[in-house]
Amino acid sequence: MSDDVVMEIRPSIFRRWMALIALGGLSIILLGVAIGDLPDLWRLFFVLIAVWVLWSGNRLRLSTLNGLVLTRSALSTSTGEVLVKVENIQKVERGVFAFKPSNGFLVRLIEPAPKGWAPGLWWRFGTRLGVVREVVDEIAGVGGDRLLDVGVLLGAEADDHLLHLIQ
Repeated sequence: MSDDVVMEIRPSIFRRWMALIALGGLSIILLGVAIGDLPDLWRLFFVLIAVWVLWSGNRLRLSTLNGLVLTRSALSTSTGEVLVKVENIQKVERGVFAFKPSNGFLVRLIEPAPKGWAPGLWWRFGTRLGVVREVVDEIAGVGGDRLLDVGVLLGAEADDHLLHLIQ
């Protein structure tokens, strides 16, 4: 299979900044509560939660600098980290009861992959890879509830392997 880029997407700037502003605002509120008249244990609790929210915001900022790249042989990040190769796909689940990101899709892998998480884009745990809704909509080239058709995107070379995987 060739490594021609079928599609490359990046998170929208608006969505990215709104999430960062929300997390920053939450941490400011938590620090404000911690400054108030509270027992020391509660003060420590609110400060720790505020620090965790700031860490999460930084993790979100760093992960959304990158996008996803779909080629005929793999789905990877724009930095080159391969999320899943076509040969490692066992099944693509898009059903209502699938354990997947909200309105996204779940890819079941044949071989387990290392854990990974990019907030707002994807997560991977063992033999599961979840990709979120915005990515699905961008890849599919439409809005609303229409989801990914992997066989069409990856072309005729991958059709034999993938068409029976999509439910």
